[in-house]
Parts: sequence; C-alpha cells; structure tokens
Amino acid sequence: MTPAHDSADLLHAVVGALSEGLAVFDADTTLIFCNDAYRSCNPLLADIIAPGLRYDVMLREAVARNAISSALRERIDRLGARVLNGEPNTTPLECKLANGAVHEITMRLTASGGMVVTQRDITERRRYEQSEREAEAILGKVLEACPANLVMSRVGDGRVLYRSPAATQLLGPIRNFHEHFTSREERADFVTALLPGGCLAANGVHLLARLNA
Repeated sequence: MTPAHDSADLLHAVVGALSEGLAVFDADTTLIFCNDAYRSCNPLLADIIAPGLRYDVMLREAVARNAISSALRERIDRLGARVLNGEPNTTPLECKLANGAVHEITMRLTASGGMVVTQRDITERRRYEQSEREAEAILGKVLEACPANLVMSRVGDGRVLYRSPAATQLLGPIRNFHEHFTSREERADFVTALLPGGCLAANGVHLLARLNA
C-alpha cells in the first residue's frame, strides 16, 4: 500500500471516530464522503446518504420525510448559498428538527469550491441551559422576597450574581464583591474561609459563593 493510501485510510479512520457528523461535498454539492455520525444525525435519511447524493436532493427528501420543515430547509439553503459564494465566517445554524431535537449545523468552503458540513446534536446542552435559566429565575424571585442581607457572587472574578433588596440597601448596588476588600490579602483570606462550605456570614451579611460560573 502506498503512503497516499495510508494517509487516506488514516484520514477516514480519524473522521469516522468523530462524535459529530461530518460530510464533504464537491463543487457541485455532490456528497463525496460522510461518517457514520452524520447518518446518525439524520436517521430518516440514512438509507440514501451515500457518495453521489446531491445536497439539494437530500434536503428535499428531508422535507418529504418530515425530518425538517420547509422553513428550516430555506434557512439551510441560505446558509449553503452564502458559504458557496465565498462568504467568510458564517455562523453555525441552530435548528430544531421535526422530532424535537436541536442540532447545530456548520458549513465551511473547501479549497476546491465544495463544502464541509458538520452537524451535532445539542439537545441536552440546550435543555441544561434552559434548566439553569429557570433555576436562576426561581432563585432570583426567592432572593427578592428574602428579608436577610444575602449576596451571591462568583469566586473567580467576584461578580455579583444575585443580592437581596436588604443587601442592596446595606451595601449599595455593587457589581463586584471584591470592592469590599481593602487588599488582595484580605480578599484571599475571606475566600479561603468561604470555600469549604460555599457560604459565610460576616457582619450580618450572608455571602454565597458560586464556584462553577
């Protein structure tokens, strides 16, 4: 086997191992290669996704098989047109499929005038982010009703995430809890005392630390 064949086999092995779907189309938008993850991202089209398939035919079938809506196909078509016209730095397209899954599609122009399409399922990430937003909204409502002097800030940069009205009245509308310290050493001692439990009361103020933000 020649070095060229070795390189081609290695490339196919690497692309095949990717967790996100990847497909390569030539200048005529005809499929040259795709990995199994790309077919997994498009299960209703898996039987037709093979080299030689034109991208517009695939999208037409996706609509016909109720994998995507006509409106989504138009959005994908517009993104593809921008890419093939050489528009740089096109942003990923986030789209909701007919089955409720949320996918992110990215297109990039190749040196030969074709395009590389990547597709990944971000449904769980979006659900987590939505849950985070809902939890933060609930926490905000709780703090608004809290009569105690309560402040939540990030440990890393000290940015205040939440504070109760009582804390605002006592401390003022500060944006960064670090403003309350006269030196880095004093702040470091405070953070050291705060970290084990994530909560500390001092001078009538209850401070909660958020470590993962």
